Amino acid sequence: MVEFLKKMSSRLGGTTEEEDIEDYLETLGVEEETFEEEADMWIKPFMLESDADVDGIKEALTDGAIALVNIEPLYKRNKNRLKRALDDIKKFTSSIDGDIVRVSEYKILATPKGVKVYRGKKKR
Repeated sequence: MVEFLKKMSSRLGGTTEEEDIEDYLETLGVEEETFEEEADMWIKPFMLESDADVDGIKEALTDGAIALVNIEPLYKRNKNRLKRALDDIKKFTSSIDGDIVRVSEYKILATPKGVKVYRGKKKR
Protein backbone atom coordinates (compact mmCIF):
# COMPACT_ATOMS: atom_id res chain seq x y z
CA MET A 1 0.00 0.00 0.00
CA VAL A 2 2.82 2.40 0.90
CA GLU A 3 4.59 1.73 -2.39
CA PHE A 4 1.36 2.35 -4.27
CA LEU A 5 0.92 5.72 -2.55
CA LYS A 6 4.52 6.69 -3.30
CA LYS A 7 4.03 5.86 -6.98
CA MET A 8 0.79 7.80 -7.13
CA SER A 9 2.36 10.76 -5.39
CA SER A 10 5.27 10.88 -7.83
CA ARG A 11 2.91 10.56 -10.82
CA LEU A 12 0.86 13.48 -9.53
CA GLY A 13 3.93 15.66 -9.16
CA GLY A 14 4.65 14.96 -5.51
CA THR A 15 7.96 13.72 -4.20
CA THR A 16 8.84 11.19 -1.57
CA GLU A 17 10.84 12.03 1.54
CA GLU A 18 13.75 10.03 0.12
CA GLU A 19 13.78 12.11 -3.07
CA ASP A 20 13.50 15.32 -1.04
CA ILE A 21 16.51 14.51 1.12
CA GLU A 22 18.59 13.47 -1.90
CA ASP A 23 17.76 16.75 -3.66
CA TYR A 24 18.63 18.66 -0.50
CA LEU A 25 21.93 16.82 -0.03
CA GLU A 26 22.90 17.58 -3.63
CA THR A 27 22.65 21.31 -2.86
CA LEU A 28 25.35 20.85 -0.20
CA GLY A 29 27.88 19.54 -2.73
CA VAL A 30 31.07 21.30 -3.69
CA GLU A 31 30.61 23.21 -6.91
CA GLU A 32 34.16 24.39 -7.47
CA GLU A 33 37.58 23.48 -6.15
CA THR A 34 38.55 27.01 -5.14
CA PHE A 35 39.44 28.50 -1.80
CA GLU A 36 39.41 32.17 -2.66
CA GLU A 37 37.13 33.28 0.15
CA GLU A 38 38.70 34.57 3.33
CA ALA A 39 38.30 32.32 6.35
CA ASP A 40 40.09 31.84 9.64
CA MET A 41 40.23 28.10 9.03
CA TRP A 42 39.26 25.61 6.34
CA ILE A 43 37.96 22.06 6.61
CA LYS A 44 39.17 20.11 3.59
CA PRO A 45 37.63 16.76 2.63
CA PHE A 46 39.90 13.97 1.42
CA MET A 47 39.46 10.47 0.03
CA LEU A 48 42.24 8.15 1.19
CA GLU A 49 42.68 5.95 -1.86
CA SER A 50 46.48 5.63 -2.01
CA ASP A 51 49.69 6.58 -0.24
CA ALA A 52 49.90 9.70 -2.40
CA ASP A 53 46.80 11.12 -0.68
CA VAL A 54 48.71 11.24 2.62
CA ASP A 55 50.95 13.99 1.22
CA GLY A 56 47.92 16.15 0.39
CA ILE A 57 46.57 15.66 3.91
CA LYS A 58 49.92 16.64 5.43
CA GLU A 59 50.07 19.72 3.20
CA ALA A 60 46.59 20.80 4.26
CA LEU A 61 47.49 20.36 7.94
CA THR A 62 50.68 22.34 7.44
CA ASP A 63 48.62 25.13 5.87
CA GLY A 64 46.39 25.13 8.98
CA ALA A 65 43.36 23.33 7.55
CA ILE A 66 41.39 20.58 9.26
CA ALA A 67 41.31 17.37 7.21
CA LEU A 68 38.14 15.28 7.09
CA VAL A 69 39.35 12.00 5.62
CA ASN A 70 37.16 9.28 4.11
CA ILE A 71 39.14 6.06 4.59
CA GLU A 72 36.55 3.74 3.04
CA PRO A 73 38.29 3.17 -0.34
CA LEU A 74 41.58 2.05 1.20
CA TYR A 75 39.82 0.25 4.07
CA LYS A 76 37.98 -1.96 1.58
CA ARG A 77 41.01 -2.59 -0.64
CA ASN A 78 44.04 -2.95 1.62
CA LYS A 79 43.88 -2.70 5.41
CA ASN A 80 47.67 -2.97 5.78
CA ARG A 81 48.23 0.05 3.53
CA LEU A 82 45.49 1.88 5.40
CA LYS A 83 47.23 1.19 8.72
CA ARG A 84 50.55 2.48 7.34
CA ALA A 85 48.89 5.60 5.93
CA LEU A 86 47.09 6.33 9.20
CA ASP A 87 50.28 5.72 11.20
CA ASP A 88 52.02 8.25 8.95
CA ILE A 89 49.24 10.82 9.44
CA LYS A 90 49.19 10.14 13.19
CA LYS A 91 52.95 10.68 13.53
CA PHE A 92 52.71 13.86 11.47
CA THR A 93 49.84 15.32 13.50
CA SER A 94 51.73 14.53 16.68
CA SER A 95 54.88 16.23 15.35
CA ILE A 96 52.98 19.45 14.58
CA ASP A 97 50.98 19.35 17.86
CA GLY A 98 47.77 18.53 16.00
CA ASP A 99 45.29 15.73 16.68
CA ILE A 100 43.66 12.79 14.93
CA VAL A 101 40.48 10.94 15.85
CA ARG A 102 38.02 8.54 14.26
CA VAL A 103 34.62 10.22 14.03
CA SER A 104 32.62 7.49 12.27
CA GLU A 105 33.11 4.11 10.65
CA TYR A 106 34.94 5.52 7.63
CA LYS A 107 35.79 9.09 8.66
CA ILE A 108 38.94 10.38 10.33
CA LEU A 109 39.41 13.97 11.49
CA ALA A 110 42.98 15.31 11.53
CA THR A 111 43.69 18.75 12.92
CA PRO A 112 46.55 21.22 12.50
CA LYS A 113 48.78 22.71 15.16
CA GLY A 114 46.96 23.86 18.26
CA VAL A 115 43.58 22.28 17.41
CA LYS A 116 42.49 19.38 19.60
CA VAL A 117 39.42 17.16 19.37
CA TYR A 118 37.27 16.80 22.49
CA ARG A 119 36.95 13.16 23.45
CA GLY A 120 34.82 13.47 26.56
CA LYS A 121 35.60 13.83 30.21
CA LYS A 122 38.29 11.51 31.52
CA LYS A 123 37.23 9.35 34.44
CA ARG A 124 39.51 9.12 37.42
